Amino acid sequence: MGKVKINHPLIAKSWERLARTYHRRSNPIMPNMTDLIIDYEWDKNVTAAAANTLAQYTFFNVPIGAGAPVKTKNETSLEQVSVLTAPEWMNVWKLGFYFCPAMVMADIATFLNNYYFEFWVGNKIYAQGPLSCAPSGFGVMGTTTRNNEGTYALGGATQGGVPNVGFDLRLPAGFSLADGTVTNGLMGVTILQSQTFTVKVFGLPFALQAAAAPMNGTGLSLECFLYGIKSRGVQ
Repeated sequence: MGKVKINHPLIAKSWERLARTYHRRSNPIMPNMTDLIIDYEWDKNVTAAAANTLAQYTFFNVPIGAGAPVKTKNETSLEQVSVLTAPEWMNVWKLGFYFCPAMVMADIATFLNNYYFEFWVGNKIYAQGPLSCAPSGFGVMGTTTRNNEGTYALGGATQGGVPNVGFDLRLPAGFSLADGTVTNGLMGVTILQSQTFTVKVFGLPFALQAAAAPMNGTGLSLECFLYGIKSRGVQ
């Protein structure tokens, strides 16, 4: 793209100053500055077909390169155990769960009936409830040729890549807090630098469908995501 020539010196100087300011705020390169972005943290737990589900699944406790089998970035965004990589912190707006679309509906339905979640930051629970309270907003739409199944997903479609469902952790605007501040509608649950966080899913174990006909089970593949504003250090 070529340069745009602006003849008036005052207009040119103002435009140049605005461009420099926007560049620094969107992707700062100066020392001692942070970069604010919209981002996700995600983590996945799996259980094989025909096996019993666990009484507890813990998300965001096994980082990339750990676990058995070893987790990759496809399974988790976590780089350290239950903390964000310093100096990162995150204002979490939404929490959601996503079932792999290859799962059979019988296993999804039983899991939803049997399990609930808790979102922990430090030593406090900031959200809890049945998994149906935190649909992901992601899902595959269409039809299937597999017998005894239809079209299904936990949650609807996204809008512009932003989940329009999920457990909303933001406080409504206009509430006065104890420290004198007033909520602005964007205040979610903040995970501070080096502060521990996990999402725990508890429930009654059950036997997943076998891989054999007629159900052709694929096991459990459940992903949890956190969505919000992340502050990260300058590279």
